[in-house]
Amino acid sequence: MKINITQISNIIKDIYGKSPNSVKYLGGGSFGRAFKVNVDGKTLVVKAFLIDGLCEKEAQELGVLRKYCPVKIPEVYFVRLKKDGAPIECFGMELIEGRDSFTNFALLFKPRRQKQRFADAVCDALIELHSHTSPKFGDISDPQYDSWRDFYFPYAQKIMQGAEKLYAERRLKKYIYDTAKALWTNYDLSFCDEVKEACLIHGDANVMNIMTKKPFELVGFIDPLDSMYADREYELFQLRNLTGNAFRLYETYKAKYPVSPKCDVKCAFYGLFHEINCYLRNGTYTGFIMRAAVKRTKAQLKTLK
Repeated sequence: MKINITQISNIIKDIYGKSPNSVKYLGGGSFGRAFKVNVDGKTLVVKAFLIDGLCEKEAQELGVLRKYCPVKIPEVYFVRLKKDGAPIECFGMELIEGRDSFTNFALLFKPRRQKQRFADAVCDALIELHSHTSPKFGDISDPQYDSWRDFYFPYAQKIMQGAEKLYAERRLKKYIYDTAKALWTNYDLSFCDEVKEACLIHGDANVMNIMTKKPFELVGFIDPLDSMYADREYELFQLRNLTGNAFRLYETYKAKYPVSPKCDVKCAFYGLFHEINCYLRNGTYTGFIMRAAVKRTKAQLKTLK
């Protein structure tokens, strides 16, 4: 699906009754494209989705996260869905000033002490978010599973079945499939500890979705993905996504909050199966992220022997 500035302009005109003063493409990821829009003196972000069905869900996730997160989560202003006759699915939301931590390259070259302050702020915010719990595990709008295994095992099983199909069709490389298969074979060893709390998670808390402003102050989180009431450790694999251990987010979280004995193994499992699931959903994956996930997984598989 192609999304362009003309489509965004037409949607803004339909909603606000006038054409936007400007529309600027900000960037995008696996599932959407973001545009900065100015209309009638108001600046907002319009996020348009490449896959139907994600728009309404993410808008709901932002609404829930906004209630409980101690740092800013963008407010959603409007939602447009295909079932209501819209040509593309999108929503308009509050602009959070600043830059994402991934492209804020100066942060990478700051002294370790300053990067640690950033890591502390991020992890403190996530820990507070995770302190909001539910009696049940599952989707953020309707959690209904009595245990994490009841929810996650069939979820992961579908991903493994998808990986088997991709491999049979020669669309998934052997080294990825073999590693995923080895993980799946060791599922019970990896998940031998009971998850006692269903914690509210962002779902995609990597550096690309962590907003900062000078002097490298944490200002907010954007772009949740599959937010849910889950094992809190399901959040943690994203903390090493894209930049590895450059900001020590993963290590800082574990130092601040007690984690399970199998945390590293589980995070390797979550990370690799997440990347395969993204490939199943949108037909692409990022090579260096997938390779890093496989490398971590192979290292953790050795600890299970």
